[in-house]
Amino acid sequence: MGRRPTVLFVGTFLSASSGTMGISEKIMEALDDAIVTKCASSFENKVLRMAHIVWAVLFSTYNVLHVDVFSGMAFRIAQTATWLGKLNGKKVVLALRGGNLPSYVARHPQRVARVLERADVIHTPSQMLRDFVASRYRVDISYLPNFVDVSRFQYHHDSYKPFSLLWVRAFAEIYNPEAAVEILEKVRAVYPEATLTMVGPDKGKLGVTMNLIADRGVEMFVRIVGPVSKHELPAYYHGHEVFLNTTSY
Repeated sequence: MGRRPTVLFVGTFLSASSGTMGISEKIMEALDDAIVTKCASSFENKVLRMAHIVWAVLFSTYNVLHVDVFSGMAFRIAQTATWLGKLNGKKVVLALRGGNLPSYVARHPQRVARVLERADVIHTPSQMLRDFVASRYRVDISYLPNFVDVSRFQYHHDSYKPFSLLWVRAFAEIYNPEAAVEILEKVRAVYPEATLTMVGPDKGKLGVTMNLIADRGVEMFVRIVGPVSKHELPAYYHGHEVFLNTTSY
């Protein structure tokens, strides 16, 4: 058997502190037997995170550089990592993940173009992003949906609580947690038994959400769990009737 290739995954890997594992971390875990994986970075401090990424791209040993691409300030990670990776003579794979990338492109078209030009391969789990980038920059974008281990989600009709809603996201602006509370209020107008469970770490909107829950008078019908491990999540999915996805993009 030949030597396994080494892939350096660049992005934000904060599952140890946030309790939420990103898709690239899941990919690394799933491919652990096929390739050697490294990642940068797991530092919570943004300055240390960028410093670690720069060091890893320039000085660690790897064959392929895989970079998650988001919009906003996070785009600077992709911008820096791809430039250094090409400077270091590495193959570059981009994963387009930011749902707000089209708006970012409108403000920074040349910056985005330069990053995309450095990629040897580009993939995205979003058909919207694939079509958007293909129509403006390059057509060789692969559609690669995020994977789910369905063996962990064996559905049984009698396993869930009737009229139960489940929301699993970070309490962040882009995931619009207030919408879940407003949905509960409307559902309860028809089904008074309805309840809502909210699972995820606070990214700035937990306080606002709790204030809205109190304002709408539904405190007795909302359970806020906070972050949970990926091994605990299936139990929440099995135990609820409806999953809410309230992302703003």
